Amino acid sequence: VATWLDADIQTMQQGMQDGELTAHDLTSLYLERIELYNRQGPMLNVVQTISPSALAEAAALDAERSAHGPRSPLHGIPVLVKDNYESQGMPTSAGSIMFAGHSPDRDATLVSRLKDAGAVVLGKATMHEFAYGISTAGSMFGASRNPYALGRNPGGSSGGSGAAVAAKLATFAMGSDPC
Repeated sequence: VATWLDADIQTMQQGMQDGELTAHDLTSLYLERIELYNRQGPMLNVVQTISPSALAEAAALDAERSAHGPRSPLHGIPVLVKDNYESQGMPTSAGSIMFAGHSPDRDATLVSRLKDAGAVVLGKATMHEFAYGISTAGSMFGASRNPYALGRNPGGSSGGSGAAVAAKLATFAMGSDPC
């Protein structure tokens, strides 16, 4: 099953269509890797929040696929969202302690579109505070680590998103360029 983590989205979709893979299984794989590599092991610090409903959403998407087919090519595919995109049910801090406890009651437009397409939002990726810097560090979560060179930062305000994908903690991730 670990080979699914090396697959592209089209291959994952084919696996789901053929019954070799489920969104729930894929989501579980990523959540296990986040625990092993982000919170333990090398402690990458690139994922800050896990969606409490990710596994339930993945299971619901599997049932929907079974009954009606996929909504889109992203149906059942896990994504991480950069911490400056509002996401209902998860805190959004923009990497700053100033926004500790901020939990929006709506999704940002892009997050909403991903959910409408059937993507599974795994959680929030670390970012440079207010997306204003190159070291992917902030007062809320500290600094992220590069999965290929732990002593180096992953670079940029979206470094958490990039490093998370490089470490295979999600199929893809959202970043932004606010400059």
